[in-house]
Amino acid sequence: MIKFLPFYFLVFAATNSFEQGCPANLFFSEYIEGSSFNKVVEIYNPLPYAVDLSEYNLELFTNGASTVSGTFTMTGILNPGETHVVCNPSASAGILAIAEETSGVLNFNGDDAFILKNNVTNDTLDIIGIVGVDPGTNWVVGAGATSEFTLVRMSTVAVGTTNWTLCTTQWNVLPVNDITDLGIHTFSASMNVYFLQDFTICVNDSILINGDYLKIPGVYNDTLLAMSGCDSIVMTEIFNNVVYLTMKDTITCDGNSVFLEGAFQSVAGIYHDTLTSITGCDSVIEWNLSFTPGDFVTLSETICEGDSLFLEGGWQLLDGVYTDFYVSILTGCDSTVETTLTVQTVDVNVTQAGFVLSADNTGQTYQWLDCGNAMAEVTGETNVNYSPVSDGDYAVEITENGCVDTSSCYTISGIGFDELNSITIKIVPNPFTDVVQIYFESETAIIEIADMKGAVQFTGQANSSPFISDFSDLKKGYYVVTVISNNELVRLPVIKQ
Repeated sequence: MIKFLPFYFLVFAATNSFEQGCPANLFFSEYIEGSSFNKVVEIYNPLPYAVDLSEYNLELFTNGASTVSGTFTMTGILNPGETHVVCNPSASAGILAIAEETSGVLNFNGDDAFILKNNVTNDTLDIIGIVGVDPGTNWVVGAGATSEFTLVRMSTVAVGTTNWTLCTTQWNVLPVNDITDLGIHTFSASMNVYFLQDFTICVNDSILINGDYLKIPGVYNDTLLAMSGCDSIVMTEIFNNVVYLTMKDTITCDGNSVFLEGAFQSVAGIYHDTLTSITGCDSVIEWNLSFTPGDFVTLSETICEGDSLFLEGGWQLLDGVYTDFYVSILTGCDSTVETTLTVQTVDVNVTQAGFVLSADNTGQTYQWLDCGNAMAEVTGETNVNYSPVSDGDYAVEITENGCVDTSSCYTISGIGFDELNSITIKIVPNPFTDVVQIYFESETAIIEIADMKGAVQFTGQANSSPFISDFSDLKKGYYVVTVISNNELVRLPVIKQ
């Protein structure tokens, strides 16, 4: 398929002798060497296409130097007929508001040479001053100079120059710090005449351009002489519409068939169909046809005791293997699903040792509950062991593998119970780390400490209150302190941290 676009062209007429040929590249369109740090250059794009500024450098040669004193590589895209302003970072606010970029390289004086260079071809495109020459204060430019003036390139100049003698005649001279024209440039020089057209063809097709049959995508130029004295350039760009090769896998169930290559195919293999794409080129689809037997899928599911799962047409509560038959959502073929169901139970047995309740199921998550208070949670009691601080009925809620169950309620009684109800016992601190103090009301007392299994860990007589002793040798855990005084007995729980 061949596609034609309308011709586009840009034509400008020459007006005076300052024009230097026809536009070929970027050039300086304004130069300011003003007061303080008001140092500015403006670059203009006379070409009919956008330019990548990263391919261009600004280079400074100070005080007659023949080697570069500073280089700045510009950035951005400069569109046709637009300017790019670069200034010193400390320039006036008015200049900074117009500038696209700033650079410390723009710190020139009137006796410094400044050039615009293509860093790809290494060509110098335009100059201010003469590299390697120190003119003293400045170079004379028309009625002005390269210092303390604003220089604006005449609109008839079409191309930059490395001939400084010629360049000095190409500027309009404005007063120092005049930024009236900064950021815009009037251009009236002759230009090349560009005719743009494009052709789109299929891959492997060709088209006749300038006497040659061409099929490779790209831009091809034919140059003629225009009436303006500049070139007339016909730019032809070739585009390819590709021939598509699409590979697809087609899977169907055993016993089915698929329409490919103009017939119903029931044998696995590679098949091709050729279509015409919307661009008019061939589009080939390669099919990899295969057949799938019925699937057999095994699953494992776990539920908590008391929950159920819908299998074999009913809600299942027990461990077992259950079989269901479905149409596969992946292939559309019959599938057999075998599900092994496991019912997760939670061990909620509790061992009671004196005043301490301990869950038999270790390594889980716990919450002790007060049965006598509507099964309310006991704040902060989330360990495997629980030593109540008062008599009552208590249970534990255990979470294991996402399942939750609650134990039976266990009765705790006799905490702080004074059989004769006549003496007061106090243990501080409780819990304790090493040293413990036991207060009692009588003159002497028998003190006994036993673990939760009833094994006595300490027995002694206290001759005064408080009884103070270091029990750092005891293991961490729960203990019961028994105090016998004046034939009265009191038992209290204590925790060793």
